[in-house]
This record gives sequence, C-alpha cells and structure tokens, in this order.
Amino acid sequence: MRAFIFGFVPFLCVTIFARWFYVCKVHQLCGEQPVIEDVIKERPTTLDLSDEDTGNIVLEKYEEFAFQKGSGKPDMSKNNEVFIDEVAKYLKKEPTKNLSITGQYLESEKNIKQGYYENLGQARANEVRELLLDKGIPEDRFAIDYDIVVNENLTEPIIFEVFKNNGNEVTTGKTGKPNTNDDPPLVRESFTFTNMTYSDANFAYNSDVFRPGEPFKLYADSVRVFLSKNPSKILTIIGHTDFVGSDEYNDDLGKRRAESAKAYFNGLGVSTTINTVSMGKRQPVAKNDTDQGRQKNRRVNIKIE
Repeated sequence: MRAFIFGFVPFLCVTIFARWFYVCKVHQLCGEQPVIEDVIKERPTTLDLSDEDTGNIVLEKYEEFAFQKGSGKPDMSKNNEVFIDEVAKYLKKEPTKNLSITGQYLESEKNIKQGYYENLGQARANEVRELLLDKGIPEDRFAIDYDIVVNENLTEPIIFEVFKNNGNEVTTGKTGKPNTNDDPPLVRESFTFTNMTYSDANFAYNSDVFRPGEPFKLYADSVRVFLSKNPSKILTIIGHTDFVGSDEYNDDLGKRRAESAKAYFNGLGVSTTINTVSMGKRQPVAKNDTDQGRQKNRRVNIKIE
C-alpha cells in the first residue's frame, strides 16, 4: 500500500504539471481572461416621417427598423417603439392624414413569400402596420407599398409617408414631380383581407390565363371560408393593366383577368355574388416608366363589401 502511494503521488504531480503546461502555456488560458461581449451594430438614425403633400419632415433622426434576412417580422429596438408611439400620436392629432408604409426587400429575398403576401416588402409593411393598429389607428388610414433593392444593402427597410386622406389617391408620387394631364393620379393600395391586391405574377405576360401562386391560394381559401359564414357579402374583382396598348385593349384585358380570377373562386365553391370590373390602365399604382412600375400596375384587386 505504501509503495502504491509513493508511486501514485509522483504520477499525480506529473499529471497536474502537464495539465497546467497544456492549458496555461500552450493555450494561454490561465490568468485574467478578457470578457467577450456581443457587439450590436448601431442602427443608422436616418428614419423619418415625411409629409408627401408639403415636403415637410414630421419626425426625424430615429433608428431604422431592422429585419433578419428572409423574415417579415422586425427586430424592434426601444427607439423603434418610441417612433411607433410618435407616429400614432401624430395620426390621432391629424385626422385628415393617412399613412403610407413602404416595405423594402432584397433581390435575394424575392422568392420568399409570407402568408397572403406576394413578397417580403408587403409582409414587412404589414407587420409594422399591425403595430400601429395596436395603438388604435383604424385600418382604413393605411396604404401599403413595396420596393425591391437590387443590391444586398437594405439601409431603409421601412419608409413612412403621410398624405391627405383623399380617397387614397396622390398627385405627385415619390419623385415629388406633379403628374401631367396624361398621367393619372397614383392610387394607394391597402393590402388588407377585405381589400387585397395581387400582381400579374399570377398571369403570363399579355395573358388572361390565371396561374395563382401560393399566397393567392391561401388568401382565396380564407375568403371562401369567410363568405360561407357571411353569405350577404359581395365579392368584387377589379382588373388593372399597365399603359402599354390602347384603352380599348387594356379595358378588355383587365376584364378578362378579373373573370379568370372569378372562375377560380367559383371553382372553390364560392357561391356568393361576384362582380367583375375593369379599370384598364386608368388607375396606376406606380409610374409606368420602369419594368417594376408596369409590373405593379398589372394586377387584380379583390374587395369584400
């Protein structure tokens, strides 16, 4: 037993020394260690609320909203929460003003859908709208828009603009330049359950053949359930086009697209009254001088009334 102890003690000392040498000398893990902290990148304080009609800045120098890539939900900071509170206060103080919320998304996010929404820009704008709805702002005081960012630098995920409550129409657009007599006022879209809009992604170019995507299918099924419980409601589908072609041609194309969407709802078993209307190219939501603008204008608007 004594021999064992005398043999074990040197072995233990050698083991302890070896361990100390490996940890402290080789890996330099002994002594006071630096504290590793998560570094949170500061958000730029460039967020503002502008008045589209006057060009004035109502609120400024707030932190930009932030989103994880591929997500529609904002990572809210305390400063973002303060901004939402201030926007709500302003809208309550100015009942003649509505709020446009534009959600932006990256080129690399263009195939990501969320719920009823065809792109993350719409989904992000809606998530922010929900924050303001919780503050008591009525749903009919909002308009939703979206833009795609061609690079990978999403510096302004959400853009806020107030405008006159005049039937959701504007006379200037984001460039601040007046429309000409040949350029009708831009129409604001709501993107709500009872007033939803889908772009021509559901149609081939210059075609009335309806090819509904997953967001539309999800929305249409929810509409079917809603109408089955509210049979007195009426569904109105409005077809819109871009400005390419004559008035007569676009009126006809818009009507045919609305009829194709109606046929889809009928195929789901919707038996309520469905009206179809064509506005042709008379109610653009964007300028027709870019591919993206024309793509926004080719759309069907679905209203539950």
